[in-house]
Amino acid sequence: MDMVLKHRLFTHFNALFSLIFRFVLYFIFLLLVEFDRGAVLIFSIFFTVDAFPVIFLHIEYFLENYRKEYKIFPDKIIVKNINISCKKYKRNQHL
Repeated sequence: MDMVLKHRLFTHFNALFSLIFRFVLYFIFLLLVEFDRGAVLIFSIFFTVDAFPVIFLHIEYFLENYRKEYKIFPDKIIVKNINISCKKYKRNQHL
């Protein structure tokens, strides 16, 4: 049984769904408090601290793994960089 993993833009948006959902919840809360200046300031700081690392890591991960395909077998992993190279890792072999 083997598995093929490809990086697509849709999978990154799917992984970022929780961040988008939290943004919507923050916005709804700000609507409920009628965009009170203190609430906007607090939630803007909190959301920025919460969102910046998530977005940064997703961009970094996407750029690192762009156009790569992983084939996972029980005893080995094959990393194929489309149109460039192919690496094979066997069990008990260090990366």
